[in-house]
Amino acid sequence: MSALLFVVVVDLAFVGASVYLIAEDHLLPGLVMMLMSMVATGLLVVRLVARAPVARERRTGAPLFTPSRLQPEVVALEPELEDTIAALARENKIAAVKRVIELTGASLRTAKDYVEGLSRGR
Repeated sequence: MSALLFVVVVDLAFVGASVYLIAEDHLLPGLVMMLMSMVATGLLVVRLVARAPVARERRTGAPLFTPSRLQPEVVALEPELEDTIAALARENKIAAVKRVIELTGASLRTAKDYVEGLSRGR
């Protein structure tokens, strides 16, 4: 709170000096003092805000609107690889899903859906 009080006092001093100069018919020095008041107050406020503790937000997961969520992922493999993944899926679906992720970089959900689609015969 003392920093805010300091900003107010400095601002009042500059404004008072500029009003005095303008009242005494010293228009140009009064306007310069008014501009100095604005700059000094702005700088003090910036320093005050920069020193304020930052409230940390808790992130609880992925952002709601990212490009990956807006556009569906598409897995496309060559026919030979598709046959290999389908054969692997008949034996071990988890290994097939892992292999699709390795080959394409797809998400777990997309890879799982792809392997299940291959199992069903698309």
